[in-house]
Amino acid sequence: MLNIAVIVLGSILGLILLGVILFRIYEKIKGKSIDFKQNKIGHINKITIEKLKIFNSFNDSLVLTNILVKNNLAKNGFSLFCGVVITKEKIYVLSDLILSTKKEKVEINDEGCFFVKDNKKTKKELWETRWLKEQTRWLEKKTDQPIEVLILIDETIDKQNIINHTDYRVTNIYELNDEIKLEREINYNPKNIANIFLRNNKFKGKIND
Repeated sequence: MLNIAVIVLGSILGLILLGVILFRIYEKIKGKSIDFKQNKIGHINKITIEKLKIFNSFNDSLVLTNILVKNNLAKNGFSLFCGVVITKEKIYVLSDLILSTKKEKVEINDEGCFFVKDNKKTKKELWETRWLKEQTRWLEKKTDQPIEVLILIDETIDKQNIINHTDYRVTNIYELNDEIKLEREINYNPKNIANIFLRNNKFKGKIND
C-alpha cells in the first residue's frame, strides 16, 4: 500500500511539474506575441497593403509585404519589412504609409513621424525611423545590390506640408511608378532578391492592425 501511495503521489507531483513547465512555455510564447503586437519591431497597416496592391498592378516590379526576419542588428532582434519593391535597377525599402489631413504638417526626423498643428506636435503611433535603419542594415548584409529607403506617403498629401529631416526620400506610389518606368535593364534577376526575403520570412499571412 505504501508503494502504491508513493507512486500515486509521485505521479501527481510529476503532473504538477509538467503543468508548471507547460505554463512557463505558454507565458514565454505569449510574451513574444505581445512584443510583436506592440510593434517593437515594425508595423504595417491594411491601407499600406492595399496601396501596394494597386502599385503592383502598374508595372512588372516584384512587390513584397509583411516580411518578418530575424535581425541581429536590430534593437529587438527582428525587423518587419512593410513593403519591398524589387526592380531591374534597385531594391526599394518602403516605410508604412503616412496619412494626414490638409490642416496638418508632417515632420519626419530620427525620432519618428510627427503631425504638427497649431504649433503642437503629436507623434504618429507605430512608426519609427529606427526600423528603416535596422532593415537597411539587415539587407546590406544579404546583398550588394543598390538599396534605397523611401518614406511612403499618401498621394493626397501636399509635399509642401512635409518637413523631412531624414536622409530618406519622401514619395507616393504614383511617383515611384513613374520613376520605375524610366529604369533600364541591368544584369541581375529580381527574383533572386525576392528569394532572400522569402527564405528568411518568419511571419507569414498576418497583418498588424
